[in-house]
Amino acid sequence: MGRVRGGKTGRGGSRRAGAPAPVPGPGERQRAEEALAQEHALLQTLMNNIPDFIYFKDRDSRFIRISKALAQMFGLSDPAQAVGKTDFDFFTPEHARQAFEDEQTIMKTGQPLTVEERETWANRPDTWVSTTKVPLHDGAGNAIGTFGISRDITEHKRAEAERERLIGELQDALSNVKTLSGLLPICAACKKIRDDSGYWNQIESFVRAHTEAEFSHGICPECMRTIYPDIDPTSGG
Repeated sequence: MGRVRGGKTGRGGSRRAGAPAPVPGPGERQRAEEALAQEHALLQTLMNNIPDFIYFKDRDSRFIRISKALAQMFGLSDPAQAVGKTDFDFFTPEHARQAFEDEQTIMKTGQPLTVEERETWANRPDTWVSTTKVPLHDGAGNAIGTFGISRDITEHKRAEAERERLIGELQDALSNVKTLSGLLPICAACKKIRDDSGYWNQIESFVRAHTEAEFSHGICPECMRTIYPDIDPTSGG
């Protein structure tokens, strides 16, 4: 009885051993290309229109791709102009170094990072962003970079700082407000007041030390008649 050579396709239609995979037909290839084009169009729409800053970086924290909003923040006319550059090309070392260290840690640990970042610029006031960064993997699961999204929260941080300033001013003002309360030990004869240390003080001295009040001295008509009986306080002379 002879052998069957070459593994011809049997009645079940199974492919011969070692034969190449079937080539997709024109219709299947077209559908795959259309799906890929749609995904690209959706990503491009996101990158061109979202007001947040989106960026992809390689292992050395060089930009692979950035959104239109981030390009505008960097003062670039085209997002492609950022490709190959790093944060050190746009920010001062204070922020760029911290961002680089964070991204290296993300790739090493595989853990995402969410943080509020203070961005320092050489030629403009500092800005603040709320940032989330995650590792970027290849098809085999190896970390090949990072990508992230940052939202500008500068106005929120400025409002927060202004609120803290106003609260501080209010607390300082309240600390300077002096009030009197409770029972005051006062002499029934000379009207001096005893302070917490046991010393007796003239009433105006005590009040001045414990309030914001000031005194102007005069003589009431009754005291005038007692002290200066020869002077008529109502005569005006």
